Amino acid sequence: MFSENPSMSLKIDSHLNRSDVTSSIKQKFVMILDDDELFRRLTESQLRRQGYQVSAFERSEELLQTRPPGRLGCVIMDLKLPGINGRQAFRELIAAKWQLPIIFVSAFATIPTVVDLMKSGAVDFLEKPVEDVRLLRSVERAMRLAELGMKRQTEAQSAMRSVRSLTEREKEVLTQVVSGRMNKQIACELGISERTVKAHRANIMEKVGVDSVARLVPVALQAGIMPLPMPD
Repeated sequence: MFSENPSMSLKIDSHLNRSDVTSSIKQKFVMILDDDELFRRLTESQLRRQGYQVSAFERSEELLQTRPPGRLGCVIMDLKLPGINGRQAFRELIAAKWQLPIIFVSAFATIPTVVDLMKSGAVDFLEKPVEDVRLLRSVERAMRLAELGMKRQTEAQSAMRSVRSLTEREKEVLTQVVSGRMNKQIACELGISERTVKAHRANIMEKVGVDSVARLVPVALQAGIMPLPMPD
C-alpha cells in the first residue's frame, strides 16, 4: 500500500505508455487538497502531463466551497491540514454526497487511522513521499471506480423513471413479484385473476424494458421497490 521510494521526482516509469494512458482519460480530472505547496505543484504537473485536468487547493475550506463536479474524477487529500483536517473534510464531502473516490496521502498516519479511513470509504492511502508510478496507478484505479459509480447511478435513475411510468396496480404487482410471490399468490393477495396478474407482469416488463423476472428484480430494487415481509 505504501511507497518505498523517497524521491518525489516527476520521472514516469518507462513501462507506462503515455499515449495509451492519455487516450483513455480525456475530460477526467483530479482535485488535490494539500497544504504542502511543493507536493501540490509536483503532483499537479505530473498529472497534467498524463492528460488529467487538475485543480489544487491549499485548505479544506476552499475545496468544500466548490460545487460537486459532474464529471469523472477523484480527490487526492492530505490527512494533516490546517483548519479542517483531512478526516473531517472527508466526512463533509460524504455528507454533501460528493460521488468522488478519495485517495489519502500523508507522512503522519498510524495503521488504525489508515484502516478507519479505508472502512469509511477511502479508496487508497499513500505514504509520503509518494512514488510517481504508485500515485498514477492509484488515480487510474480511482477513475475506474468513479466510472463504475456513475454507471450505477445512471442505471438507478433509469430504473426510477421506468418504475414511475407504471400504474399503481402494476406497482403493487411488481412489489409482489420482487417479494417472490407466484402468480396464484399475487392474484389471491390482490383479489384479481391469475390472467390479470400475467397481463400486468407482461406490461411491467415491457415498460421496464426487460424480458425476464431475473432481470426485472434488480431494476425494481434499484428503483426502491422493496420486498414485502415474509408472512408469519
